[in-house]
Amino acid sequence: MRIRPVKKVVLVAAAAGLLLAGCGRDNFRDVEGVPSKDPDSVVLWNNVDGHPNVVRVCLDGVAFATTTRDYGDSIMRVPEWDSKCPAAK
Repeated sequence: MRIRPVKKVVLVAAAAGLLLAGCGRDNFRDVEGVPSKDPDSVVLWNNVDGHPNVVRVCLDGVAFATTTRDYGDSIMRVPEWDSKCPAAK
């Protein structure tokens, strides 16, 4: 069995899981009555341990780095990635 196709399948499955994890919910805790919106783009990379957990998220042309792990404070602004994001509408 070749490892490369397996990694691609795992990567696609992880990305799909991330996108589907929030479907049908508006989990805002302290914000009520605000509809949720999907990011403009999401790019997922494998970390050195082989698990996809480094993520670039673009929101209205602004880039953030985050992780697929369950750490609430892991998001950070990365201005150098703004040029990789779709332009704000």
